[in-house]
Amino acid sequence: MVGYPQALGYRQITSGLPVTQAESGSKPARSWNFDVGESAMLIFNWWITGEWIVALTMVLLAIFGLRFAGKLRALALRVVVRIASVALGLVGSLLALLLFAVSGCESHSAPIYSPSGTMAARIENADEGATGGQTLVELYWAHGFERETVYDGGWKSVEPSDIKWTNDSELKILYSGGYAADSFQCKSTAGVKVSCLPR
Repeated sequence: MVGYPQALGYRQITSGLPVTQAESGSKPARSWNFDVGESAMLIFNWWITGEWIVALTMVLLAIFGLRFAGKLRALALRVVVRIASVALGLVGSLLALLLFAVSGCESHSAPIYSPSGTMAARIENADEGATGGQTLVELYWAHGFERETVYDGGWKSVEPSDIKWTNDSELKILYSGGYAADSFQCKSTAGVKVSCLPR
């Protein structure tokens, strides 16, 4: 088993309140929220921040391009720069709108920590409307800077109460049966053995 750092002994802080374990039935949070865990674990969807930075950069470059085009003397060059700036701004704006729309369809559970607090599992739900949706269980370690998907199944097929840590190297995930219950993926990591069982 790959070794992980020992817990640093910090208290878990989420919204200013100490939390020790995810509770079943807790309200889901928006996908861009983050949690600081028992061992100073920062759980955050870094890719969303990257996408927002790209979208805002494109919009800012478009604004700069439109202003810069007004200073150009050559008419042809001015037209080309303005067209390129408008196109860049439209793409950036559409990307920002898409990210905003997607964020409203995604939610996650509170982190569920291993006994030592050095690892955490979190449920990610994506509501895709009439087509159903998707539920992932993400495993975090290295203070939240490393993560891996260990379960991928139907929408809301796993609840916080279905995730059980046997110890720091064994995780049990219970999933709901029913339609398309067999269409899921379950895998272990280098340091954690993951078992997925029907309820």
